[in-house]
Amino acid sequence: MRTALCHSALTLVTLALVLLASRFFLTSGIVAVAFSLHLHIAVLCVVACALALVLRRGWYGWLMLSISLGMVGYGVILMQSHALPAATASDGAGGVPFRVLSFNVLFTNDEGGSEVADIVLASGADVVSLMEAGPVRPYLDRLRVAYPYQLGCSTTGPRSCDLVLLSRHPFRSAELGTLSNLWPERLALAVIDLAGRPVNIVAAHLSKPYYDDYHNREARRLARRLEKLDGPLVLSGDFNASVLAPDMQGLLRRTGLRTLPLEPATWPVGAAPVGLAIDHIFARPPMRLVKAGRIGPAGSNHYGLIADMLLFESAGG
Repeated sequence: MRTALCHSALTLVTLALVLLASRFFLTSGIVAVAFSLHLHIAVLCVVACALALVLRRGWYGWLMLSISLGMVGYGVILMQSHALPAATASDGAGGVPFRVLSFNVLFTNDEGGSEVADIVLASGADVVSLMEAGPVRPYLDRLRVAYPYQLGCSTTGPRSCDLVLLSRHPFRSAELGTLSNLWPERLALAVIDLAGRPVNIVAAHLSKPYYDDYHNREARRLARRLEKLDGPLVLSGDFNASVLAPDMQGLLRRTGLRTLPLEPATWPVGAAPVGLAIDHIFARPPMRLVKAGRIGPAGSNHYGLIADMLLFESAGG
């Protein structure tokens, strides 16, 4: 019995490690979900190997344990490869404070719309991005008192209120875009003034990674748009993937966006804090993240995010 349990555990570990290794030659499909779960799966593999070795020691168990530990280390490296330590005012000559809120409201969360509006008004955020924002549509006029500059959710239709961008600061420019033919108007791009300096504000809602190759293509298209933007940049939204996913790594690498060393888990709400960070707020220097935390869920299946930042004079701040 001990031998059978050991072999069963190591067989499952082998299959899991092959799944994780597929990131090097597969970029889409149902297996792409596992890429966001890289650390979760790798840690479970370590635990399973340890239990297998307790049951029966052998060279294969030690080999699988070594590979599993390597996968954990690789996941940590990926997670930290585009992270910057939390900024402080001492990192540069002052720094202009800036706050961003991002929240996937959930299309069917009609009862939570009012609570989400309350959260937004109490947040003190400079800029707010709301995904699946239909439940908040009835409260946009109420929000306009604090956020007079609004983009999105102005047309009618079952899929027309997916993304809303709210700002306390006037828009120098603002436009809605589409990342793929799967969903319209899931991209918002704006430029605001902060202490007399232009800051690029972008919000996005990417498709789920198991929708064929859509997530990969949307990430590449988003990267191409962001590569054309100069100066400070803030990107927020629901990306339906963690920074461990290969296409998310590519997005961060191409755009110079950075995150904190440890992002808050936002999904599913019942699994926090050991869930997945699939909602993100990224910043590109000279905009630097100070801290980020969860808000909600206010009836949504996601937690929202709120992040404080500092805008420095130079990228070295």
